[in-house]
Amino acid sequence: MDQFFGVPAHPLLVHLPVVFVPLALLGAIAIAVVPRWRATFGWAVVATSFVGLLGAVLAANSGESLQARVDESAALDEHIQLGESARLAAFVFFVVVAGLVVLAFVRARAEAGNPPSRLAVADVLAPIATKGIITAFAVLSVLAGVGASVQVARAGHQGAKVTWEKLGPPRPGERD
Repeated sequence: MDQFFGVPAHPLLVHLPVVFVPLALLGAIAIAVVPRWRATFGWAVVATSFVGLLGAVLAANSGESLQARVDESAALDEHIQLGESARLAAFVFFVVVAGLVVLAFVRARAEAGNPPSRLAVADVLAPIATKGIITAFAVLSVLAGVGASVQVARAGHQGAKVTWEKLGPPRPGERD
């Protein structure tokens, strides 16, 4: 994905992880701190983290297309590396949050005494869906969300610096 209506796609797509990864972090904190909210809001947090991950992937891919059209620099190389680590961090965050919600779902189902289902995965996961494992996933989801949010912010900040270096400061008489 290179352009939207003649405009480079990268500066538009970066807003997906910039918005959705920290938003998913807030949701992860909420469902980590208040376990009863996992059933109500857990899947929404998973979906939000997935949109953040998808945005990170799309932003990185569109950045690769844009890279061929801009001058090489150390600042650009740093932005590229930070973007790659942000994409990886968003992936880890999504996996851990999804793991938390799935395990909490499986445990709640088992505690409710539901009979075995056609969803064989739930029956396989039931023995490991202990309170301790779920608590560990809750803590890890918050830590992974913080890490992903920090990496997205660092990549975005470095990208803004690269852009600012190319544009330069405002000329006298121009508004900021």
